[in-house]
Amino acid sequence: MSVPHHKSTAHEARKGAQEMFWPERVKVLLLTFDFNDLDLHKQTKKIHGDFESLGYEVQDYNINMSDPLSGLKTHLSEFLVKPDPSHPTLHIIYYHGHGGIVDTNKLQLFSHNIPKESELGKELYNLGRKVSKALESNESGMIVPSQLRVVVEDTRFRPIARVKWEQIQKTIMDAETHTIIILNCREAVLASVTSQENEKSSQKSAYRKELIGACGWGLSTRNDMSEAMCTIFKNLDKKKDDTMSAITLVSRMNHHMVKSFGGAGTVPQAVHYLLERSAVDSIRLPRLKERPPQTTHAG
Repeated sequence: MSVPHHKSTAHEARKGAQEMFWPERVKVLLLTFDFNDLDLHKQTKKIHGDFESLGYEVQDYNINMSDPLSGLKTHLSEFLVKPDPSHPTLHIIYYHGHGGIVDTNKLQLFSHNIPKESELGKELYNLGRKVSKALESNESGMIVPSQLRVVVEDTRFRPIARVKWEQIQKTIMDAETHTIIILNCREAVLASVTSQENEKSSQKSAYRKELIGACGWGLSTRNDMSEAMCTIFKNLDKKKDDTMSAITLVSRMNHHMVKSFGGAGTVPQAVHYLLERSAVDSIRLPRLKERPPQTTHAG
């Protein structure tokens, strides 16, 4: 979607009846648990690179397994610091991992699943192999408690780390900056419920907060959203001043996922929610860095 280049210092323009926010800078925080059973570290690296290719400033944060909440809240507070008004800045929080329902239909983020009964044989076999390797590396032929702890902590038998969305939502919702939250997990839509509970319908915030979720109620994410999102972003053209709203991004992602979906069952579909009303009607997602030239190969 091509729009005229915006030159005003406030980077907020009125187009018809809409007030739009045009960021000069976009900062992205990628969140995953330090241990997970979804093999996300490789995917995180790819998403990091794709965001950077747009000219966005990206940082990764691995949520601590032993004390997940305090470190995450501190890091969110530092990341969501109020930006310099002379450099309009958009903040994006991107979480990918497990999500589930807890405490009467509220969202909880968690690191991994304990093996099911049908998976115990395979998991115990993997654990046995790791213990054997630890024994082989020890000249005494014995495994000490510290080694055993390290071995177990690298398996799904370790304690699950959990963070309830309502424990971090205030930090996000109170931040004095326009923010888009992207939750690539199951039950992502539940974040919209608790985040909107305290909204004052008669009062608009100065800062817009939006949510993009990987799926609606009770649906599997199929891990398609990241690839679809990155594909859509890559199509933006800085030379044409391309931008798009989060709503347009979700629409294009869903179109992409439907076209590329080849399996049986439910077609994955991302969702979009406005978490807090504000004077700004739309946040523009820009390409801040030109695409590298396409290379052609002689046949």
